[in-house]
Amino acid sequence: RPVEVIELGYSDIDQSLFNDFILSISSRYTSKQYDILNNNCNNFSEECAGFLLGKSIPSHILAAPEQLKESCLGQIMLALCALSPLSRTLLLLGVQEAFALIGLSTLASMARDDKCP
Repeated sequence: RPVEVIELGYSDIDQSLFNDFILSISSRYTSKQYDILNNNCNNFSEECAGFLLGKSIPSHILAAPEQLKESCLGQIMLALCALSPLSRTLLLLGVQEAFALIGLSTLASMARDDKCP
């Protein structure tokens, strides 16, 4: 489901010509070509808007991948995605164990009658 729907206008291009256009760009928008940052539904929408209306989709939508790449959380997510499935699993298991050790050491350091913070 889209996060945002923005009406860009109406086109005089007929359905047949638009179908030809879609066929001409279809090889760039296959599951093998898909890239969440560089070749996604927003890029497809940008091409369609250019063809149908001669204008772009809003710049904040096109800028979203760059904003993600520049953010701290985005960089962490991209680094995790770049790991192999086995490496990701091992890393997450390590994080889980670290939190378990922190919890156990907190419990061990508390007196019997201490209240949880």
